[in-house]
Amino acid sequence: SRNLLKNLADLSLQDYNWRSAALQEKEAERQYEESIARLTGVDAPYIRPKDGGEEMGPLGQAEKVTMEWFTDVIEEEAERARRIAAGGGKIVRPMDVGVSPDEPNPGPLGRLEAAAVAFINRIIDAETARIEKSLRSPKDLGPGVRGPL
Repeated sequence: SRNLLKNLADLSLQDYNWRSAALQEKEAERQYEESIARLTGVDAPYIRPKDGGEEMGPLGQAEKVTMEWFTDVIEEEAERARRIAAGGGKIVRPMDVGVSPDEPNPGPLGRLEAAAVAFINRIIDAETARIEKSLRSPKDLGPGVRGPL
């Protein structure tokens, strides 16, 4: 089981490296076209709304924010795969991984997992208190103890 997980993490890292190289190459080509256009005095053609520069509208802003979030998720998952591979297949949860090894804060998936765990823990704590007090309904608990139910 651990060996399988380690092999999957290794494959995930290979995929990450391939996709990162492809994205970097595509960005380099776009920047090259932009610099050639500036040298020739022509407006740079752009295809993506986020590449609109100062003329970027709401769609460009939305795409930019989404791409930044998506990039953080990819980097977070790559770091998680690195840790799984380095740990011999030991499971690493998203909330235990930052976007980079130097960053202790979790990435988008880690924050999502931490929020879900906190939500479930609040339900567990409230239900435990309700059972200990022999109450029938979650609404019978006091406001300080009542959970999301």
